[in-house]
Amino acid sequence: MARAAAFVSMFLAAAFACSMAAYYLAVRRPDEVVEVRLQRLVVRVEEGKEEEAKEKAEAAAEALREGKPFVEVAEKAGDQYAVRTRGETVYVRGGQLEEGLEEPAFSAPLLQVQGPLKTELGYVVFIVVEKRMRY
Repeated sequence: MARAAAFVSMFLAAAFACSMAAYYLAVRRPDEVVEVRLQRLVVRVEEGKEEEAKEKAEAAAEALREGKPFVEVAEKAGDQYAVRTRGETVYVRGGQLEEGLEEPAFSAPLLQVQGPLKTELGYVVFIVVEKRMRY
């Protein structure tokens, strides 16, 4: 009798696990990205030198698309913070990025160079390294 009860218990646990997995696969959608991890560099805009900063950011984006090392590109673009951190950021959630970067960061495909985008910090070039989905 105890063996039968154990078998039934194991069967019910497995059935529950399968039904939960099916539920999560059915309701998960690609637009439910909860967190992203970026590699980014910022070209600061000095007063009166907006066009120069934009050109520098465009050159950085093109260099990254050509496969040049991130740290080398960030150093040439003048972003010392990106050089020190290798451009890596921690996982960020909605509302944690500066205005003008959040929507593109959460909708961008993985591992593709994006930008330059004008934000309050300057011109940003970024790569989405990883996305965490809602499960």
